[in-house]
Amino acid sequence: MKIKKQDIDEISKQKRTLMLTFLIISIIIGFITSVIAITKFENYIQPYLFGFTFGGIGLLIGLFIFQKYAPPFKKINPRARIEDIIFVAIFFSFGFIGSCMFLGQYLNHSTSKLEKCDNFTVVDKFYRKGKGRMRELNYLYINIDGQIQKMSCRRHTYWETISIGQRISVCVYNSKIGFDYLELPDEK
Repeated sequence: MKIKKQDIDEISKQKRTLMLTFLIISIIIGFITSVIAITKFENYIQPYLFGFTFGGIGLLIGLFIFQKYAPPFKKINPRARIEDIIFVAIFFSFGFIGSCMFLGQYLNHSTSKLEKCDNFTVVDKFYRKGKGRMRELNYLYINIDGQIQKMSCRRHTYWETISIGQRISVCVYNSKIGFDYLELPDEK
């Protein structure tokens, strides 16, 4: 299909501006919501599976929507190579990836029920001081029913008060969508 000059002119400057604005807003919203979601699903029992599942759903939604609106993008830049279009499509999808992860995290928490709150033994600790762009890490490794679970502490002051071998209160939540998680009630 050969694109004519008048086809390019049909896409007004307003539509181009609107498409670019939507792309930028989508990316900003995606980054913000993904950062919020990632900090909240860090203590999931299967955090990577959760991230890949809802991130993958967001990627598919973003690519589907971009494909629907790709012809106007192609008309804006008729010399765009397929690699350029794929790059813009994936970049556009970041907004949907972050939003789906955030909505998935919200859905998971709202459908979860408290299974038990009990005292469990801390078997190990890990700390990494934050430098530059690297954030501080405060992990506790806890023996829960014979399985070692890694838990992230939000506050370093709480992490410092815990010693290896100490029993701490941990709440286990079961989710209806299958992404169970742990919570430290004393850290709040």
